[in-house]
Formats: sequence, C-alpha cells, structure tokens
Amino acid sequence: MYCNHCGKEIDEMSIVCNFCGVPTGRPNPAAASSAGVSSKDPNEPARGGFIALAIFVPVAGVALAIMNFIDGKKRAGKTYLITAIVSAAVTVTLCVTVYLLLMFYLLTGF
Repeated sequence: MYCNHCGKEIDEMSIVCNFCGVPTGRPNPAAASSAGVSSKDPNEPARGGFIALAIFVPVAGVALAIMNFIDGKKRAGKTYLITAIVSAAVTVTLCVTVYLLLMFYLLTGF
C-alpha cells in the first residue's frame, strides 16, 4: 500500500502514514472498542454511582440527564431525571415538614 499524500510505501494495517503523518482513511479499530468511548445505545442503563449522585445532588442528576439525552442514551437520561426529581421532591417535603413542626413548637410552646 502506498500513501496518497507522499507516495511512500506503508504497511497495509497503517492508520496514518509513518513518513508524513497523513491519515490513510482506514478506520481505527482500537478507538471503537476503547473503554473511554461510550456506546450510543439508547437502552444503555444508568450507572449506580451516578444514580447515587443524582439522589444526593439533584442538580447533578438533571445535568447527567441532559448530557445523556444529548448523547442519545434516553434510558439512562430518563433514569437520572426521574431520580433527581424524586430526590428534590423528598428534600422539599422534609424541609417543609421540619419548618412546620418548628413553627408549631415556637408558636404553641408545646
């Protein structure tokens, strides 16, 4: 195989020319299977650690949901969003309950 740019002979499996560095146009199989590359499967489930983060920090859950929706992972995004909304609702309910109990205690002296 010869480089389309410099014309020198290169290996058939080369992704870039060893001489000029120009890509050969051959796909990189290592990049597709790399651990750092996320799949675009819309049914990929949410990850447990991020679910815990969404429970304790609902704003982070909303951010995770948005990032997953943009990335095409609808199932994970939906899970993070629901978790964040439920967590926020529980937090608000507990805060209002504690506030009402404190006001009742302060006003009645009970």
